[in-house]
Amino acid sequence: MTLDERKLRLIRTHIPAEPLKILDIFSGNCEYSKWISEIYPVELIVAIDKKANCKDVIMYKIEITCNTNTEALAEELGKNIYNVILLFDALEHTECYGKLLELCKYCITTDGVILGSTIGIPTDNVTNAIYQDSEHLHLFTKEFIVRLFKKYGFNNIIVSQDHEIIFFVAKQS
Repeated sequence: MTLDERKLRLIRTHIPAEPLKILDIFSGNCEYSKWISEIYPVELIVAIDKKANCKDVIMYKIEITCNTNTEALAEELGKNIYNVILLFDALEHTECYGKLLELCKYCITTDGVILGSTIGIPTDNVTNAIYQDSEHLHLFTKEFIVRLFKKYGFNNIIVSQDHEIIFFVAKQS
């Protein structure tokens, strides 16, 4: 699989300098966390995905639903220990994207960073985007992403959009 250069640029620009503890949510095959570990000092990678099979990574094959007790899950994964949370292509594939952000809030360190992407509504043709996209449960705007992260306590948010993809960086302070 070819890695998206836009995501790699986001990582290179915003990744912390210290040894990394990464939580990779809806990790697929862990391609981005593995790429990071080849270049940066990484102490720990934990991945969550109901289908993925990542090698050399601590893997939790679970599905996060509207009924998930995110605080209990965070206790199992490790509360306040991750300085990088990867949330690439995740928000649009879950009914309860708020549960993902709750989990992030419990797991991230006070100076940690969330790096992610999601499907955005193209501003030139909103109606067609909404009715023609059957692959994703949600489509977002940049403004909604900012409001969503603020709701869960992330106040330092950078959002950009490249065609239909919204990229975001979120920190608590």
